Amino acid sequence: MALVMTVAALAAVSWGISDFLAGLLARRVPVLTVLIGSKVAAMLLALVVIAVRGVPLPHDPRLALSIAAGLIGLPAMGLLYRAMRDGSLVVVAPVAAGAALVPVVWGLLQGERLGFLAGVGVVIGLAGVTMASWPVAAAHRRTHRSAQWCALGAAVGLGVYFVLLHEAGAADQIWATAIARITGGVLALFS
Repeated sequence: MALVMTVAALAAVSWGISDFLAGLLARRVPVLTVLIGSKVAAMLLALVVIAVRGVPLPHDPRLALSIAAGLIGLPAMGLLYRAMRDGSLVVVAPVAAGAALVPVVWGLLQGERLGFLAGVGVVIGLAGVTMASWPVAAAHRRTHRSAQWCALGAAVGLGVYFVLLHEAGAADQIWATAIARITGGVLALFS
């Protein structure tokens, strides 16, 4: 259990650092270049993981949802990188983190119950998104609004990505993730 938690923590830190660095890079080079590079790198890593794992692709129709996740993940990440380029990371990060609310809503629609702590987390998340989106001075409003809308679009897209990946992961989590990454990489190459 400790190993799983350690690996999960390392994955979360790696994801956060990579998104932050991609956002900074998007301020120096075109967003599309950053997006294609990140998706192709993720695709190559996924190909290595499935080759090393050596488990054949299961014949499960739920894995098709990971293709949809890959198709949605590409524009969602593009919106996130654009929001990071055009806006303040202090504003963009909490709005984009609202992606976690989409799986919560999905779970509620599927009949799951929200516990007290999860409910508090939802309220805090909504408060953070609201406060980060609060109006600013007129001089920065246009760019700020554009970044907010991009961050909101990224949040919805990434939230849907997480839901699709979760549903596909019921068949095989590694294959579901790999298929989503490969789909995103192939789509990025042909963008």
